[in-house]
Amino acid sequence: MSTNQAELVRVCQELGVPFSVLEKSDAQAFIQSAIGKFMPAKTSGHLSIGGDAVALPLEEHEFTYSENLPNSPVIVFFDQENHNRGMALRLSDGRVLGRVMGKSFGMEYFVTDPNLSFLLAVNWYAIEGTGVVEQWMTALDNVEET
Repeated sequence: MSTNQAELVRVCQELGVPFSVLEKSDAQAFIQSAIGKFMPAKTSGHLSIGGDAVALPLEEHEFTYSENLPNSPVIVFFDQENHNRGMALRLSDGRVLGRVMGKSFGMEYFVTDPNLSFLLAVNWYAIEGTGVVEQWMTALDNVEET
């Protein structure tokens, strides 16, 4: 189990958040599908979707953005060129991801749903999103501009 994945497992257990660890082969196949569909600019180092992705400042939204996700499962995966490569964790309710991350050490990660209807990249500076998340992310960005 990777360092990031082990940390999320620990926090989920501590908080009583339902989760499952994807088998490595399943995780690798799912991650490749997500990367193939959304073509993020950086899958290692400073994770980024790039292109026309909507971006929110991390500092203001790090632990609250996930409240806008639907009450459905999300898959979290990590840097694809280090010891976290090919590792993924499934949370049963994406809305709790901010609480989980708030209790864990800092990390960069990607988030999507099992249907690959969106991709989020969370790095040290921004939360970037594409797909069905763009609407609520744009609304959040417009609120902070007023």
